[in-house]
Parts: sequence; structure tokens; C-alpha cells
Amino acid sequence: MTTKTKSRCQILNREWLKVLAMLFMVFDHAYMTVVNVAGYGWMTQIGRIAFPIFAFEIAESYTHTSDKSKYLRNMLIFALISEIPYNLMMGGEIIGPFHQNVMFTFLLALAFLKLIDKVLARRFHLAIKVICIAGICVLSVITGTIAFVDYSGFGVLTVLIFYLAKLMPKKYIEMAVQFVGLWYINWVCLGGKVLIFSNGFEFPEQGLALLSLVFIWLYNGEKSLTGKSEKAFKYFCYWFYPGHILLLSFIALYLI
Repeated sequence: MTTKTKSRCQILNREWLKVLAMLFMVFDHAYMTVVNVAGYGWMTQIGRIAFPIFAFEIAESYTHTSDKSKYLRNMLIFALISEIPYNLMMGGEIIGPFHQNVMFTFLLALAFLKLIDKVLARRFHLAIKVICIAGICVLSVITGTIAFVDYSGFGVLTVLIFYLAKLMPKKYIEMAVQFVGLWYINWVCLGGKVLIFSNGFEFPEQGLALLSLVFIWLYNGEKSLTGKSEKAFKYFCYWFYPGHILLLSFIALYLI
């Protein structure tokens, strides 16, 4: 397999990429809760960039973690912790059985990544592996949709696409897989509200998720933190999700 070379333009390390994703997410959730007024739709449009970056980071972390079972366990714990804050944000209720937070999306994705690894580890013919992995991708969409996770089954599939793209032998093939995958999921499958410009050009709002690739392609595969600092930042990211949602929901429900 050919080694993928890095470009001088790849200036974002792992921590900065996560910080940017969290910032975009806050814009989106702030619009959903405390700033949902005319003229501020740009906040949720910016928010479309967040999810694919997180999905990419999940695939990246899964690749490099030394304990995949612990990674799944942590995701499950914080999915459960995040559910009540998420329900408060989505509907002002403690229980919301028809819409689960994004940690559950990533939890399902990690489980399916383990299935993909099992297929790749088998001594199957390449064609059989491709068929099996395609079946896993279809199953991930069905499972995520039935489970009512955030971004539905296509959110689960997004993580799988980033993981499979990493297996490509050339960087330009990896980037092509990422682009086509995100285009199909966000432009064709999810769509959503249609944005129309003054010149008549229109495209689905969810299509703005493709802009996430600009930041993902600037990622250099490196990290700036090690040891205790790295661990502290990791758990800060875990806690940031339910923490900021709970804060925004509290402001929206009780202070506005």
C-alpha cells in the first residue's frame, strides 16, 4: 500500500479540529434554543459543518485507540448522561423516545466499525469482503433510523464512510470517497430546507455539511497534547456535549 504524503496546507491538529467542531455545534444549538429568531439562520447553517467533523474524529479515534471496547463503553456512558439534556433542548421534556442524542449515533457507528474490522480480518475473497461491508453499511442505516438517533441512520453511515475512506491506498482516492459520500448523504438523502440565492441558484441547507471537508482536509493527523493533558482534553470533549446543551436549555426554558 502506498504511503499517503502530507501537504503543507494540513495545518490543523486533532485538538484544533475538535475545538472548531465544538464551536460550530454551539452556533447550531444556540440557534435552536436561545437565538431562534429571523435573521440568525446563518447560525444553524454554520452548524451543518459540525457533524461531519465529529464523525471524522470518531473514525480517526477508533483507528488509533488501544482499547476499542473502552471507547464504546465511554460513548455509551456519555450517551446516557446526555439524553436528558438533549431531550430538554429538543422538546423541553425529560423523556423523548423518538429522538436520541448524537452520542447514540456514534455508539452505533463504533459497533458497526467493529463488525467491519471482523470482516476485514477474515481471509475472504475481496469481492466477498466488499459485499459484506456493503451489507453492514445498509444495516447501519436501517438500525440508526429505527433507533431514532440524531441524523438518523445516515449519521451512522457518515462515520463508516470516513473509516472506509481511510483504507484507500491514495490520498486523492480517500478525499474522493469522503466527498462523494458526504454529497450523497447530505445533498441527496438528508436534503432539508432549500436555500435560494438572488441569482436563482438553490441547494439544500444540509448540503453545507460539505464545507466540513475544508477543515478535515486541513487535518495533519497529529496531536499537540500528551499524557494527563491529553486525557483531560478528551474528557472535556465528552462533558462539553451534555454540558453546553444543558446550559442552553436552562437559559431557553427559564431565563428567556
